[in-house]
This record gives sequence, C-alpha cells and structure tokens, in this order.
Amino acid sequence: MLDPTAQTLQVIASFFGLTTPDTAAHIHCCAPLGTNAGVATTVPAVPAFPGFPLGVTQGTYLSPLFDLTQPPIYNPAFVTLEGGLSQAEAALIAGIEGGNTYFNIHTMANPGGEIRGQLEPLGAVPELTTLLLLGTTLTGLGFANRWRQRRQV
Repeated sequence: MLDPTAQTLQVIASFFGLTTPDTAAHIHCCAPLGTNAGVATTVPAVPAFPGFPLGVTQGTYLSPLFDLTQPPIYNPAFVTLEGGLSQAEAALIAGIEGGNTYFNIHTMANPGGEIRGQLEPLGAVPELTTLLLLGTTLTGLGFANRWRQRRQV
C-alpha cells in the first residue's frame, strides 16, 4: 500500500507452497515487467523486512508503516545508484506507480527468487472488484462446506 502524498509504504504479503524455506524478501526496482531490477528495499537490512517470516514455506506479513523519506528502508546500493535518498524515494514511488517494481521471495532452492509479484498501484475500482471476488469466493466455500456436512449425515 503506497501513499505517495504521505510518502509511506506498507507491505502486506501472504504466501504458501514454497519448495524450501524462504531466505529473503524485498522489493526490486525499477525495470519493466519481465526484466530483472536491483534490490531497492532491505528494511532495515538484508535479507528481509523486519519481522518477515524467514525459514518457512508459508506465512503472512503485515509490515509497519514505512516512512519513505528515511534511509533505513532502502538498500544503500539503490540509493547510490539513484544519486541520493530523495532520488531513490522518487524512483521507488514512480516505479510502483508505473508498474516497474516487484516483490520477491527467495528460497534455499531458488536463491534468485521463487515468488515474484509485480507491484501495481491500487485504485478504488480494483479494490472493490477484489473485495467482491473475495466475498463471492468465501460464500461459495461456505456453501460447499455446508453441502459436504449435510451429505455426511
């Protein structure tokens, strides 16, 4: 969840089914879809966000609200490459808004990254659609579970 006006970022992630335990998780920036990019975030240091569940094959993560104006959120190499902290912040915000960033979870078996998800800005319409899809899915699962319970009686 990016708020470019407040200059904040919150990471919400859920993952499962990894082939081996995870070893790192961070955001890569700034390259078009399908191409590799450098590590932009390493909060507060490599390999992952603070509190991110490492050494597991499934988990969930809700980060604190990160202040994008503060150096600890960034990989120092990314700040240097971009020419300074304010440029790194601008590049990360533009990368997320332009669809040129991705979240990557690395594992023992796949040190280059096993799960890679392109980050896209959220708008009001996609959020409503996502909530509707989630509600429909949960309702369907509830009906299926109830039907199974009735069949077993």
